[in-house]
Amino acid sequence: MLGNYKSLSQFRQLNYQIGHYWFDRDNMKMFGTRLIGDMLGGCVFITSDHDYKRDRKYSIRLAMASGRIYSYAFVEYDTLPEARKEAKWLVGALASGEVAYDPNKCEIVVTTLFD
Repeated sequence: MLGNYKSLSQFRQLNYQIGHYWFDRDNMKMFGTRLIGDMLGGCVFITSDHDYKRDRKYSIRLAMASGRIYSYAFVEYDTLPEARKEAKWLVGALASGEVAYDPNKCEIVVTTLFD
């Protein structure tokens, strides 16, 4: 299930409380991860990360109700405006039910059929 958090700070606290170290300073430094902005739509956030070439790219993450993190798009965007556009689309698509997180597949799936 997706989370419904008021802020990224609230989600970070839950992540630490359940014993996860995703937001640990050393972990973030190792992966070159930086948090961009705050939580969008209660469950979507953006990070910038190093890709395998050590180039900085942008990722979109989902904050799960369990405190875990699902990487919707890892280092897939070259620019922050591209990542923001996709993150805003994802928030809207999740809210409208166009897409949903499928716990059986551990991925976002399209829930509507188009003719």
